[in-house]
Amino acid sequence: MIDRRPQAGRELVQQSNKLLRRGQLEEAATLIETARKIEPENPVILEKLISLYLKLKRAGDAEREAMSLISVEPLRPLGHFYLASSLKRRHRRVEALEHAKRAAELDPGNKRFSDYVSELSERPKSSRVKPVEIPSDESRARDLAASIGRRNRIKNPNSDTVRINGERLAQVLATEIEKVFGSNPETAILDFGAAAGRVSIPLARLLPRSRVTATDVDAEAVEFLRLTAPENIKSQLNGFSPPLSWEADSFDCVFAISVWSHFADHLSMKWLEELRRITRPGALLLISTQGDACFQHLRKTKSSWAKFTREQYLTDRYFYRDYPGASTEDVNWPGITQAASWGITVMHPDYIKEKWGALFEVLEIREQGTGGKQDLVIMRRLG
Repeated sequence: MIDRRPQAGRELVQQSNKLLRRGQLEEAATLIETARKIEPENPVILEKLISLYLKLKRAGDAEREAMSLISVEPLRPLGHFYLASSLKRRHRRVEALEHAKRAAELDPGNKRFSDYVSELSERPKSSRVKPVEIPSDESRARDLAASIGRRNRIKNPNSDTVRINGERLAQVLATEIEKVFGSNPETAILDFGAAAGRVSIPLARLLPRSRVTATDVDAEAVEFLRLTAPENIKSQLNGFSPPLSWEADSFDCVFAISVWSHFADHLSMKWLEELRRITRPGALLLISTQGDACFQHLRKTKSSWAKFTREQYLTDRYFYRDYPGASTEDVNWPGITQAASWGITVMHPDYIKEKWGALFEVLEIREQGTGGKQDLVIMRRLG
């Protein structure tokens, strides 16, 4: 059993330092891995673990933990530097350069970072040694899609069902966006909780003059987007809790599909406050929620929900139940494990008008407005 006392993580780090001085890298890494389980969002522990993985030539593990570090602290320069180092060792030089530049931007006086940018910018020298066979983007994307498809939260982005549902939702959103901004507008759009681009990819094709940014907590989903998205999409990893890395007033429109249908109330309101910060006055927000239709469906299909009555729904106006395993099963819930609650959330329209209306003008709550069972909340950010 893991000792989860707050000081236990620090004690493990101290023990690992002694092992490092004796050159026992594998043993030191094992201790830091345990420390990470105790303090999963401690950036110092994450940095030490990544450094050890790189020394042990475990570039894949280093990449995964660097992604986690950036998720916890998007503006931490060393996180981007370590990710660049990991990607270079995995023969993904273009992506490595992107993160090396980001590290140098965040810490412009750091010569180590600027030198690494210069090194990655140089054309690799020719060699008579047979080059390593590097998987193509198409092959990598296919592997990522299969891995993503095994998640509890995200379905395989290459499946016909996901594609058809995404295209349907994109058409719904494009219609609302064009009502406000005109036909094929030049707008800055954020897909919050984009997963592997189920909606953002078809939306970007419907609105080719708009710039779509897709963000998610799942590192593999974000990488899949980078490999497969059209040119007017950029993807970025975000943490499970605010803030995002963008400046205030960055977006004309934000949409979120099947995100607020899973947030607990405290996190729901924190993220709405963050969306208010990054949107411009007059911005459009399109957020799906689970209302009456979903509540009735849950009562019929899930035994744990059968006990709730319609009278309770009308009186309480808000229900939340955690997903089993969401806080402990990292393979199925990457980016969520140990971070916070994630479950099934049902909200009555009156609850949304009261709570969300304190931050935005709630224009409409369209019952089953997504074309499925979920409702569509349409809001505007006032000045």
